[in-house]
Amino acid sequence: MNVDDEKTPEETEETLPQEVLLSRIESLIFVYPEPITVRRLARVLSLTGKRVRELIDILKNHYEDRGILLREISGGFQFHTNPQNADVIRSAMKIKPMRISRPALETLAIVAYRQPVTRAEVEEIRRVDSGGTLRFLFEKALVRILGRKEEPGRPIIYGTSAAFLELFNLKALNDLPSLHEFTELWEEHQEIIDDDFGADEETEENPEENPEESPEENPVSETRKEPDEQ
Repeated sequence: MNVDDEKTPEETEETLPQEVLLSRIESLIFVYPEPITVRRLARVLSLTGKRVRELIDILKNHYEDRGILLREISGGFQFHTNPQNADVIRSAMKIKPMRISRPALETLAIVAYRQPVTRAEVEEIRRVDSGGTLRFLFEKALVRILGRKEEPGRPIIYGTSAAFLELFNLKALNDLPSLHEFTELWEEHQEIIDDDFGADEETEENPEENPEESPEENPVSETRKEPDEQ
């Protein structure tokens, strides 16, 4: 490397003007396809995590009560539109928010609060076959595979995904509301959708009413036929 290309102490990121650092962090958060962590920002910008946090706090204050908000979601930071503008955005963009049936919501709640959990453990609580519902949630990227349980048949272990945290606007799983609040919040969300689009706009197929989509209940078939292995 040419000696002239090396940074002098006066040219390090730590000594750059605060406005420059804020601009760089703002750009990185904007272009990153998922919530970007403090650790990644610190590594990219050669800053300490503490310094990145300080700069992010400044940005969050700058965007407070604006059309764009800076939110901490799923362990990282991401720009979101202000919820107060949701109606006009949905109208302008013709966006139909995700709909989740009650069986799917129940299954998602079980996975969220009991993870790591297997299909058999979900079905023990719900008392119905949940293979199709888990497939639906997996296809929507709301649940993910955590591994396999060390027991006969080695069933798949499920947990929630980063997309789940983003959907419910959670920093981490520790921020999950009570199970009752979780259900109430989603039902309120669905009522808003029904008001905007009409209750008959729901297009989600109930996975449990489509038996050919559901894996067999045999634990061996679970390891062979679950959608996540495709």
